[in-house]
Amino acid sequence: MKKLFILTAILVMIITSSAFAGWGDKTETIKFMSKDLGFYQDVFDGIDSGRDIEIYGKLTIPKNATEGPIPCIVWMHGSSGGFTESANKRINPWLNMFNKMGIATFKLDSFKGRGVRSIVGNQSAVTTAEMIVDVYKALEVLSADSRIDATKIGLMGGSKGGGVAYISMWEPLHEAIGIKEKFAFHISLYGMPCDFEDFRFLKVPLLILVGEKDDYTPAEPWSAIATKMTSNNYDVELVIYKDAYHSFDAHYQPTKYMKAHSYKDCRFTVNKEGVVIETTTGLPETEGMKKCRSETSGVMVGENKNAKKASKIKAAEFVTRVFKLEKIVKKVAKKADNKSDSTDR
Repeated sequence: MKKLFILTAILVMIITSSAFAGWGDKTETIKFMSKDLGFYQDVFDGIDSGRDIEIYGKLTIPKNATEGPIPCIVWMHGSSGGFTESANKRINPWLNMFNKMGIATFKLDSFKGRGVRSIVGNQSAVTTAEMIVDVYKALEVLSADSRIDATKIGLMGGSKGGGVAYISMWEPLHEAIGIKEKFAFHISLYGMPCDFEDFRFLKVPLLILVGEKDDYTPAEPWSAIATKMTSNNYDVELVIYKDAYHSFDAHYQPTKYMKAHSYKDCRFTVNKEGVVIETTTGLPETEGMKKCRSETSGVMVGENKNAKKASKIKAAEFVTRVFKLEKIVKKVAKKADNKSDSTDR
């Protein structure tokens, strides 16, 4: 217990200074080829049928990295993209925290190569299936990088990216993509929950972080999914943050976001053929979403200070456990500085 308390205290110190990380870290752009495919059933038909497309991400190697290959966390953005000013303010503190822990980060962009800036108004403009192929193609590239420990590459994402982090664990989809590498863990940050007829997942740890009052990607279905996964002997942990809305890690006060509809009454299941069904209507995903969503637009989004801090501590503890980083975290914490980060990454 004392050992855990000390480690948590160290992580809190790292998190407190994470908004100021970055000076001396090395960031580079890495481009690689992925596929434009469409939906899960298209992946099952064979990814080679998809159009080749160039995707990029920004890899940051922390200045306090230990010698030899180091762990890495891939970050997948949400529907509004990952490199806008607002997204940078929300995502970069997470990346900075992991960098402070001596972990490399790879921030992906699934939109720019497809000529898209945002999919808030049209979720099929870039599909979850395409973004999942992107993260696995990135995993292939990073696993071949001599600076990165191929056995310690994790995946995390927020909102749409949180759905990517969860659904990329679905074993039939991983098999269809045909990539042998697996992520060491998956962290879903307020992603869209869905069930599966073929309930098989990769045997790696999953952490789900969601707000109690999230009316965009609701918490309630996550409870049923986590219970079902636990009963099937999967390593899953669900944390629901009291009074927190969607994007509780944001830098702005809670406000109504009028470009999106509430999906709190929608329930999704992926059938064995890879077709997403909205189960309250029995309709395919795109049609069903229009029926089950709120009639008027507007969802609550914005910062919850308690959830914002607690979620970072939980994620840091989870990553430390899975990557077995206790000694490394203590070592890099001693080197932590408080200089500001002006890097767009």
